[in-house]
Amino acid sequence: MSAAPEITANQNKGIPLMEQICEDLYFKISLERGDIQFANNAVILHTREGFEDWAELESRRQLWRLWLVQPEIREANPYILQWRNGVHPKGTKLRVTLN
Repeated sequence: MSAAPEITANQNKGIPLMEQICEDLYFKISLERGDIQFANNAVILHTREGFEDWAELESRRQLWRLWLVQPEIREANPYILQWRNGVHPKGTKLRVTLN
């Protein structure tokens, strides 16, 4: 995974403005059983709240993520390109390779 470049002085000055824009445009989405959410990680900022799963196996949440690559939409930057070699988050059984 490539490291993030150092923040420039101009970028550092812009962070408070970006934070304010994010606060102004913030909205909360609650996903329910059967919901699908499509998001373009190259053009949005997002975060998650903490989650505590059920103790019983039959009640546990099952969340599937599908990362699609559509090169014609937007040229990928180096950060996005690093994920094309595959994703294997800790605690998962499946390795997904993006081509």
